[in-house]
Amino acid sequence: MSRAKRWTLIGVAIFCLLVFSVTGPMMSTIASVMAEGPGVWATLDLPSGPAEITSEDYRRANTLLSRERQIMGARSPELDTESVLAYATLMKLADEFEVAVVAEDLQSFLSYQFAISRATEYADIYKRFGFRNGHEYENVVSALIRQKKVEELLASGVVVTSEQVREDFSKYFEEFSGDYLVFSADDFAQAAAALEPTEEEFSSFFDEGLTPLQIRDLENEEAVAWEALILTSDALGTEAVAAWAPSDAPSSEALEGFYNYRRYSHYLRPEPEDGEVRDEETSPTLSIEELGSRLEQDFRLHRAALLLSQEAGSDLSAFAGEKGVEFLAETTPVPRSELVDVPRIGSMELGELFRGEAGEWLPKAILVEDIAFVIRPIEIRAREMPPVADIKDSVVDFWREGQGKNLAREAAQSFLAKLPRSEGHVEGDPVVIAEEEFAVEGHLVSKMDWIARRPRPVTDPLWGEDEKIAPWLRLQIGNQLDELLDGQAAGPYEFAGGDHQVIVRLKGRRPADTSTMWPGEMDSARARSSQEALRRFNSDNLSYEGLARAWNIQRTLDPVEG
Repeated sequence: MSRAKRWTLIGVAIFCLLVFSVTGPMMSTIASVMAEGPGVWATLDLPSGPAEITSEDYRRANTLLSRERQIMGARSPELDTESVLAYATLMKLADEFEVAVVAEDLQSFLSYQFAISRATEYADIYKRFGFRNGHEYENVVSALIRQKKVEELLASGVVVTSEQVREDFSKYFEEFSGDYLVFSADDFAQAAAALEPTEEEFSSFFDEGLTPLQIRDLENEEAVAWEALILTSDALGTEAVAAWAPSDAPSSEALEGFYNYRRYSHYLRPEPEDGEVRDEETSPTLSIEELGSRLEQDFRLHRAALLLSQEAGSDLSAFAGEKGVEFLAETTPVPRSELVDVPRIGSMELGELFRGEAGEWLPKAILVEDIAFVIRPIEIRAREMPPVADIKDSVVDFWREGQGKNLAREAAQSFLAKLPRSEGHVEGDPVVIAEEEFAVEGHLVSKMDWIARRPRPVTDPLWGEDEKIAPWLRLQIGNQLDELLDGQAAGPYEFAGGDHQVIVRLKGRRPADTSTMWPGEMDSARARSSQEALRRFNSDNLSYEGLARAWNIQRTLDPVEG
């Protein structure tokens, strides 16, 4: 450092002493800047001997760690001093073990990244991360891959024994047994039916309490009225239609395109009759060859019908007579749900009328069996809520459904509140009771025999179609099993949107019996144990504390704290 620069820095330091409160870390940093050569953040012992993490090493580790989070999204810790020193230690170990990144390593990562990024060009990727060119980006990615290879090298010694796999399996599929009570809204339906809402309760429920499904049930359905011009296959051969409809035969390419567009909407293979079984290899749609002349007729019907909407004037009745086609008008709006049942032209495609505009033809012809037609809406009625007076009884019925759920919830909570407490019980403590105390008049106590806390097909019971609560409840208890005590009453758990309130008493728990493991379970158990062992290794050995123990990291410099 030149004499002039050294005296300038001394002057800055004196100024800081006079004006600001200078902390110990600040003095350490100033001292490192003024010293000959780079500052040393930490020392460590490598297999080859003592080593140092310099300010330059720290800066590079900090940059790479930031880039790793940005590019690979692999690390969640904050960029604090210890995480940067840990990363710098891995960089030192990469040098120590002479870890190399070959072209295949880089190519594999870049190919994967390109595939998941949905980028159209390679430049889109590296520019997204702020790099000027691919060379700069690949240098950083190679450095990041090198660190990953060091971690893999250190973790290569992680071995999971069969005993450990079985132990982990026993914990993972720990079993429990218990009893449960169900308070159903149906049990309180009669009591709820006798309730009448006040005007305030009714208004509040109507404004804020109705569910989207209930609102949809109450609303008047959207409806549409229309005008249509219909061309039948019989009319296609008349002189009147032949005078204006194209007569040239379609090309094979045009027929194939027409068929491919409609094969799953118009040309599905008929369902087998009773007793017949369809060959699994048979296509669900009829082929072009099977359709034969029908396909060309449909093409010509569709093509001719489209011309009608392009030439139609205001007087559709007269226009239809001139063209030899039928004019059909439906002036009374038809609800959406009834469109498929409209005589002759009923079709799901009529629902497209709601996306159209009154007086404007739909930009397509619709095929139904041996006719084709063009159609335009003349009136579209949106969904709307009827006057409250017209639907008050239905709204009250929905309100009573909610009251049934509330009564069930209150009954479940009341049951829990009345359970006996042990001496010295404090509000919020678990309620542990004897088996005979878990009962209430009018409700059956259901049993849940020993069952794994997580789904295990080889030992799970075969629940019937009507058994919904038990498999659902197993998951609720399984997720909370570590927090529950034997004999504890817990709940209420709400099932089916509050239709059922469930109270559980946990009877006991036991490790899963590993002698019942199937080969397939052993394979997945080994994979889980290996993953867990690797997670523990990363936490215990690749953290700063683990690396500090293994390589004797000694910090010699702290950052300036603002």
